[in-house]
Amino acid sequence: MVQMIVIADDLTGANANGVQLTTRGFSAETFFGELTPEQVRQTESDALMKPTSSRATPAKEAYRLVYNAVRAAREPALALYSKRIDSTLRGNLGSETDAFLDALGDDRMAIVVACFPSAGRIIVGGHLLVNGVPLDLTEAATDPLTPVDTSDAAKIFQRQTERKFGWVGLNDLREGDEFVAAKLKDMHSEGIRIVICDAITSNDIEEIADAVIKSQVPFIAVDPGVFTATLAERIITPAQTVAARRVLCVVGSINPVVGAQVALLRAKRSPYQIIVRTRDLLEPDRRDKEIMRVVSEGLETDSSLLLIISEGLDPKGRVDLSQYSDVNGMTPSEQINEGFAEIAKLLLEQDTSIQGMFTSGGDITVAAYEKLHAEALELKSEIVPLGSFGYLIGGSYEGLAVITKGGMVGDTDAIIDCADHLIKTPARGKRAC
Repeated sequence: MVQMIVIADDLTGANANGVQLTTRGFSAETFFGELTPEQVRQTESDALMKPTSSRATPAKEAYRLVYNAVRAAREPALALYSKRIDSTLRGNLGSETDAFLDALGDDRMAIVVACFPSAGRIIVGGHLLVNGVPLDLTEAATDPLTPVDTSDAAKIFQRQTERKFGWVGLNDLREGDEFVAAKLKDMHSEGIRIVICDAITSNDIEEIADAVIKSQVPFIAVDPGVFTATLAERIITPAQTVAARRVLCVVGSINPVVGAQVALLRAKRSPYQIIVRTRDLLEPDRRDKEIMRVVSEGLETDSSLLLIISEGLDPKGRVDLSQYSDVNGMTPSEQINEGFAEIAKLLLEQDTSIQGMFTSGGDITVAAYEKLHAEALELKSEIVPLGSFGYLIGGSYEGLAVITKGGMVGDTDAIIDCADHLIKTPARGKRAC
């Protein structure tokens, strides 16, 4: 059953919003015809996208089209309503937002987050910058149908609505989501019904989403797609049980760069973490016992994100490898890598719900792929700089979705981005579930 409705002013925008959702594990469909309540109730996808083709129409006609679509779509069971707007603020923003709020007929607040970081769109001081350039100095200013003559988002909305406006600035965001939630509640009680939010990063968008939810203020999302998708991740459970898929993160690197990435992963995604006692991997009489301890603990948890790290990630837990000898022709470093690889193999062998594996560090990755008898890697895309996504070819684990990243590269959210991608991406072939 449909759980969210997105009303877009054109087909391209509707589809773009749908892709934002499908890449996060939701099902979405775009409906071309005139919406009826029966069609909405019969929709099996998580999200229904409805384009109104109203971007370049007169304001009154845009109002009518959006109003009728929302009246047909509104359902008590819907968890999220979204008004998709152009990323360069073209079109009938004020009249369509008015129509959406009027059609719902309750006391909702429109939360406007026009930020689209990956496309170079950010909001600072209420002004939209495109790749660092004020909106009115870009090509949007000379659009033949819907030109934009200011970068001030509120001013663009205010030309077509008399609703009271509010603003959440970057300084508010730096105070934390609890502060922003309280501010939203205050603004709602003051009669403010459209709030323009500054945002320059994905983290800012996440913070706004968290604040909106914590505020418990009734709302609609107004944005080019990222904010809506971020809210959906927090509010909606996909009808298809994506939670049944698990991702294994094997991090053998112990440098400060990956340490910061792991710390943020723990803070933002709450993975189930198991720390490998690398000293035990270097002691033949304790090695197998340590491997089985980690594997058993990993199999006992049903967390969708399983994180295996070295105790050496904490400087206090680092091992002086010069104090250990080669064993069976393997150096101490190779013994550790082989131990991590064995842990990964046993977990994959005994838990087919693990559909994706992330590895950090070239040596760990090579050891893991050799242990899995992979013959090749079908490369698909780069998720983060030097973070490659693909599928294993050959061996018993063919089709496993994998991402490998160098241990010394990436921003602090690099592992989060990789893990999020794998959570949304099922394995292929026999490995798929």
